Amino acid sequence: LARQQQVRERANALAHKTAAVLGSITDGVFEVDRNWRITFMNERARTLIAGGRDLIGQDLWDIFPDVAASAFGENYRRAMRDQTPVEFEEYCTAFESWFAVRAFPSPDGLAVFFQDTTARKWGEAALNSANREKNALLAQLNSLLQNAPVGFAFFDRERRYIRINEQLADSNGILAEAHMGRTLTDLIPVVGASVEPMIDRVFDTGEPIPYREIMGETPKEPGVTRHWLIALFPVHEGMEVAAVGAVVMEVTDLRRAETARRQSDERFRSVFELAAVGIERVALDGRILDVNAKICDIVGYPREELLRRTYRDITDPEDLPAEEGLIERLLSGELASYALEKRYRRRDGGAVWVRVTSSLARITGTEPAYRISVAEDITERKAMEAELRSARDEAERANLAKSKFLAAASHDLRQPLQSLFFFTAALSAHVGSPAGAKILTHLEQGLDALKG
Repeated sequence: LARQQQVRERANALAHKTAAVLGSITDGVFEVDRNWRITFMNERARTLIAGGRDLIGQDLWDIFPDVAASAFGENYRRAMRDQTPVEFEEYCTAFESWFAVRAFPSPDGLAVFFQDTTARKWGEAALNSANREKNALLAQLNSLLQNAPVGFAFFDRERRYIRINEQLADSNGILAEAHMGRTLTDLIPVVGASVEPMIDRVFDTGEPIPYREIMGETPKEPGVTRHWLIALFPVHEGMEVAAVGAVVMEVTDLRRAETARRQSDERFRSVFELAAVGIERVALDGRILDVNAKICDIVGYPREELLRRTYRDITDPEDLPAEEGLIERLLSGELASYALEKRYRRRDGGAVWVRVTSSLARITGTEPAYRISVAEDITERKAMEAELRSARDEAERANLAKSKFLAAASHDLRQPLQSLFFFTAALSAHVGSPAGAKILTHLEQGLDALKG
């Protein structure tokens, strides 16, 4: 009996010790017998799933009916049936929480250890979401770097390339891999001399540098001066500048086009100013935008005064309707150009005749459209034409007078001639000799010639 009492005491002590351990661990623990009645539940389990209630002696499935048909119920029954421990992690809709569960069967029932892993699962989900976003952003960045129509590069504190996109590598004429670990001065010395001090400045100040234009040669086109716009910006890791990024845009073609445009403008200005005919640029509302020296000579106005006037101010009012009709057809696209003769009113009040040819200059840039008009002074030609018309009119009047005189003279001569015809006709009956007849015949022929 003493020995049995001793065994019971040790068993009770072990049970109390086990209960104390189970009560102090951070896992929730509950036990059920083979009839699924709860036989033990520690304080953590009461807090997590029982709302602080004491559920000892109650049926597990009666208390948690939603759990019975879930993965939790299936795993508990499998562990009890197969007498095999199970471990799983599932979301419990009844508690709107995630639990990591380990269940250990015994001949007396089932011991269940569980932890609320909701915070960890949400954290993992948030981390996974953040990783997906980060990967998506990295993919977008890589796509931007590789496919952007401008160059990108990144440099470390020793000014060495740590990344470059294909666009810039191809522009340099050097493989992207060959840039890595090399400095700008190593690869493109002239460009490096301009850019590397700016890289140092960004590392020192942490401030970006807006676009600057640089020039130089590259291995891709030796001997050819090329132009780039380059902007630099810091790449921070915490408070430190870990790298410097560069955005590079080549503007060589633009600068060449600007040079060609400037040369073209200079040639145009030379032709414009030295032309033997007047040239003017006229806005679509009629304002005179520009004139050459010849126009000023034709109308007698200084350039500054003409530029404050419209073409209507210097056109004879009688000639305006005809030209405005042509301008309307020009602006509508019906005419590609027009030509007419009109009079300019000079500053001194006199009139000067010009032949004007005008066409529309359609500008593709930001400059508004305007008309280009070429004016040729035809005053002398008009004077000669007037003289020719006067001479022609005088000749026509002389011809008319001559015709009238001849008509009158013809009438005056016809009466005597008629009498002579009658006389020769009567005389022929009295002339018998051949010689007389011959003379009379000559007389008749002469009268016929006079009669015409």
